Amino acid sequence: GRFIARSAEQVFEEIRGIEEPFIMLCDDHSFIDPERMRKLATLLLDAGIKKRYFAYARTDSIVKHRDVFELWAKAGLTLVMSGFEAIDEHALKRVGKGSSIDINEDALKIASELGFFLSAGFLVEPSFMRDDFEKIDRYVRTRPAILLTEYTPLTPFPGTPLYRKLKGELLTHDPAFFDLQHFVLPTQLPAKELYRLQFEYYGHSIRRVIRYL
Repeated sequence: GRFIARSAEQVFEEIRGIEEPFIMLCDDHSFIDPERMRKLATLLLDAGIKKRYFAYARTDSIVKHRDVFELWAKAGLTLVMSGFEAIDEHALKRVGKGSSIDINEDALKIASELGFFLSAGFLVEPSFMRDDFEKIDRYVRTRPAILLTEYTPLTPFPGTPLYRKLKGELLTHDPAFFDLQHFVLPTQLPAKELYRLQFEYYGHSIRRVIRYL
C-alpha cells in the first residue's frame, strides 16, 4: 500500500539532461501528488526548458487541480491519458469507477481551455456489440479535445471488488492474461469478433489523428 516517489528535483534533473523534445511520464497516475507536480512544473518553467509531455491522470484530478494542469500546459503538457471507461452513468457504476460523466465532461472542457489533448480510455464490457463501439466513436467525434481513443477489455484484477464480484465467471486465472489486452470473461460476441471490432475502431481514431496532424 505504499510507494516511494522520486523528488521533483530529481525528476527535473533527469528531464534537463534528456535531449529528446517529447517525454512520456510513465507513472499510471503522475498527478497523484499535485504539489510535487506543481513544484516540478515550476522548476521546468523557471529553467526555460521547452519540451512536450505525455502523462497519465484521472479526469477527477484534472478537475480538482486545474491550476496544476494550467502550469503543466505552460510547461508543454501535450497529451493526457485518462480512463473515461464509459459514456453513461450506469456503465460507470457497473465497473465501480469512482467518477461521473459530468466530471469527464468538465475535464474535457479544461483540456480544451488550457490547450492540451486527452487520450480517452474506454472499457470493452463482455456484453459489447458493434453498436456499443459506434456509440463511443460518435461521442468522441463530437469532443475535439479527445485526440486518441483507447479500448480496453474489462479486466477484474485480483484484490479488487470487481474481481470478488466476478471471479466465478473468469475463463482463466493465469496472470499472463490479465494484461488489459485479453478477454478473461465470457463475451456475448465471439472474442475474435470483439478483437476485430477493437482493431477497427482503433483505426477510426488513428485516421482522425492523421487528418488532424
